[in-house]
Amino acid sequence: MTDRRTHLDALAVLLLVACCALWGLNHAITKLTLADVPPLLQAGLRSLGAAVLVAGWALWRGVSLSVRNGTLVGGLLAGTTFALEFGCIFIGLQFTEASRMIVFIYLSPFVVALGMPLIARSERPQPLQLLGLVLAFSGVFWAFAEGLVGHDAVHPRRWIGDALGLLAAVLWGSNTLVIRGSRLATASPVTPMK
Repeated sequence: MTDRRTHLDALAVLLLVACCALWGLNHAITKLTLADVPPLLQAGLRSLGAAVLVAGWALWRGVSLSVRNGTLVGGLLAGTTFALEFGCIFIGLQFTEASRMIVFIYLSPFVVALGMPLIARSERPQPLQLLGLVLAFSGVFWAFAEGLVGHDAVHPRRWIGDALGLLAAVLWGSNTLVIRGSRLATASPVTPMK
């Protein structure tokens, strides 16, 4: 895979926005069903359903799911950060609103932007970019400060969900860094069965 794109075209942007909207809807539905289905059971069922779909697709398309290509360690680390991220999200939704959780987990690009120089020197942010990150993060912090640093009489345990949302963002960003810094970055997404 040498034709790595450096810019998103209109279709990629549209698909990314649609994907984010679906993910946002996912969190709202999770929040609505917490009274009936415990959070980790929801996360587990979601992952199990995804695994069954991927296995079925791989079988149908004749794609190997073997890890003999050197991706086992990176895959296990990426899978662990992914599972912990979703554990934080699903448990955190018991304490905070879905809209807050979504904003918090989308702080993951900050983690990626600050961590990428450790993986690729060419990804070092410029001073103006760092200023933009500080301003953007400050805006999010200011918008949600009452739940993070102050006592909220209406939602006294909201800070737990907010903190889990921040941790989920760190885990998601870390997941991206694991993928970019491991054999997963160059491995073929599909390998035909032999």
